[in-house]
Amino acid sequence: MDEVRVPGTNTGHGHVWCAADAELVAAGKAAEQQASDDMLAHYSAALDEIYLLRQALAVEAAAVERVLRRYTSLPKGVRTQLGSVLERLVLAARGQTSMAYRDYDADQRHDALRAVGASTTLTRSEWEERDRG
Repeated sequence: MDEVRVPGTNTGHGHVWCAADAELVAAGKAAEQQASDDMLAHYSAALDEIYLLRQALAVEAAAVERVLRRYTSLPKGVRTQLGSVLERLVLAARGQTSMAYRDYDADQRHDALRAVGASTTLTRSEWEERDRG
């Protein structure tokens, strides 16, 4: 077998790698780089999704604000409720979601997801599968 000295791997203590070993090391490093690139792509897609969700929240906040300005004769209770909705939407659009929904526990948030037909979980594999599709 051909002897290959691999920089950074041969210890100088009589350890010599054969060409097949060097190919395995190179393939492993390539696989690690591909996994890193894939993770970066998923991370980037997740950030894009978060930004899109913040934009959507801002759009909905503007719509609620227009309703409050246009319909001045709304009952006080309705105005108060819509004002609270507007406040939560604005906070969430600014990235302060935990502050906006601090009064809602996990069960309430899961119930809300179910009510609109959304999944109550989001695992890494679910995200990666969704991202591929």
